[in-house]
Amino acid sequence: MKTLVSSILALSFLTGAAIAAESPRDAKKFFEQTMTDEVLSWDDSSNNRFIASGKGSMVCNPISAYRTAGKDNPDVFKNLAVVKTPLGPKGRFNGARTMSYGIYNFSKVQDLAKQFLLAMDGESFLKGFEASTGYNHPFLKKFLKKPMPVIGNEPKLQLLQDFQDDVHFIGYPGPMTKTATSMYAKFIVPSMFAEVAKGKQPRQAMDEAEQKLRAVQG
Repeated sequence: MKTLVSSILALSFLTGAAIAAESPRDAKKFFEQTMTDEVLSWDDSSNNRFIASGKGSMVCNPISAYRTAGKDNPDVFKNLAVVKTPLGPKGRFNGARTMSYGIYNFSKVQDLAKQFLLAMDGESFLKGFEASTGYNHPFLKKFLKKPMPVIGNEPKLQLLQDFQDDVHFIGYPGPMTKTATSMYAKFIVPSMFAEVAKGKQPRQAMDEAEQKLRAVQG
């Protein structure tokens, strides 16, 4: 939903914890025309099962859905295509999460921990990328040299080598603040759209979502 909404509105969060949406009613129409009620109870693996079942026609998802189909339903897998995210009037928006690591100052093995982090996100990163079968897309530019491991060698996945060109991180077009990341972690915006899809008035759903964001800000 975030990818589709961003391609139309080009924003997901505004400073001051105010949610902006030109028309949540449009999201409800999209839901009614393209989805079924079961998506309102979706979990992290539902897209994978949906595609692998042969019932689903399209998901906006990392390649775990593609890999799951390859393992669980070869007949479906052979007909799957991987395409870029939808292009809207405001552009093309890929979402991504960053992972941050820290070392406790009371640790008795800080030097060893630093060596581990440097190896994991440094010299050994590409080995991990291969082990993940292309799922753990690199964040650092030095690892983006083509052909990239795994995805650079699979014809259907080669376009993912340019995935980062359209990435916008949580909080765009603003900074990645505590409030913005909490909005993502607590599913505040997807829940807002889900409430509208179930029949709640858009203005009420937006006000409730804004209250949740203000509570995060304190």
